[in-house]
Amino acid sequence: MMSMGIARRLDVFPARRPEPLAHGYAAQADPFQLEIIETRARFDAIASDWNDLFERAGLAAQAFQTHRFLSCWADRYLVDDCKLAIVAAWREGRLAMVWPLVRKSRIGLKRLIWMGEPAVQFGDVLVEDGAITLELLLTGWNTVRGMNVDVIHLRKVRADSRIAPILARAQLAVLLTEGAPFLELSSAPVWSEYEKRYSAKARSARRRLARRLAETGCISFDHCPAGPLASALALEAIGFKRRRFLQQGWVAPTVEDARFEALVSDLAALPGSRLSVIRRDGAAIGIEFSLTCKDQAFGYIIAHDPDFEKLSVGILLAEFTLRSAHAQGITRFDLLAPPDAYKMDWADGTVGVDDLGLGLTPLGRLYMRIWAKDGRARVKRLMRKMPRWLTNTLANAYARMKG
Repeated sequence: MMSMGIARRLDVFPARRPEPLAHGYAAQADPFQLEIIETRARFDAIASDWNDLFERAGLAAQAFQTHRFLSCWADRYLVDDCKLAIVAAWREGRLAMVWPLVRKSRIGLKRLIWMGEPAVQFGDVLVEDGAITLELLLTGWNTVRGMNVDVIHLRKVRADSRIAPILARAQLAVLLTEGAPFLELSSAPVWSEYEKRYSAKARSARRRLARRLAETGCISFDHCPAGPLASALALEAIGFKRRRFLQQGWVAPTVEDARFEALVSDLAALPGSRLSVIRRDGAAIGIEFSLTCKDQAFGYIIAHDPDFEKLSVGILLAEFTLRSAHAQGITRFDLLAPPDAYKMDWADGTVGVDDLGLGLTPLGRLYMRIWAKDGRARVKRLMRKMPRWLTNTLANAYARMKG
């Protein structure tokens, strides 16, 4: 399957606030009631309604729009400069649509972003299936577009998401296009059949790596159920990532943030998480943490002890994770964006993932021009061109600053 991007690219810097999208047909009289949820108490109060909507109409790829995930996020990230702006629609007393959004203010710039940033992997809208779906989405977008913000910045919108067709019709700019690799595990009844899609040379190489690792100590491959031990191992996986970033001179603000660490710990303790671990002589050397939703899995963190880099623990961990997911009845394993080379070595295909933005005020359009579209990429290119000693110095200084 080839990568699928959102349908078309639109004007990056519209000269004025765009007009509302036209509805496809005449709306019924008061077919639904809109509500903008701005308090944590109200968000908590509709948990059962949110869960019912997700059960009826949620997609597996909307694992990051569950009330449980976003509640854990709110426990850690909902602070003074971040305010809820959730657009909800009710129909005949039942929750029919949710746009999980927040207002984020910094240095005078007011942004509207997905609730869950920066930890959310895919952003989308929950919406009831049926004849009124389009009407709900169009009304929701026009409500969002009319909010008092400088810029709407919606990252990681999948091409197969509910909201992608609506955003393709609106005046948003495509700021970045990536792909989310996936494995279609349901395409073969057993793992031995599935892995035949990999070359005999690759399969033989992994067996050789396993033998070489076994020569270094007592090796075990295990699963850990959700709970305190899973939380501890997930935190250890973050520690592996931080050490690797530090060694390579990378700065990763999201992973370095103590709030992300706390969020991952919370999620690992809840049903719906799965964790795989490789141990040598009882000590974890490779850890994979993923979220499951409707028979699909999303690889949230996969990391190994940098001291075992030369023993290819990462490759063996990936194989164990995927083989065991297949055995557990996972139909698709999503490796998330970006489509790094090591992910593509395993993947059957990719789904397009776009970052989208719309400047609504002069300040918002300036933000789009200077930072959102090209600024991040320029910083990354600059970091890659820096000598290793300088990036290591910056990474160490950042680590000390974070405490």
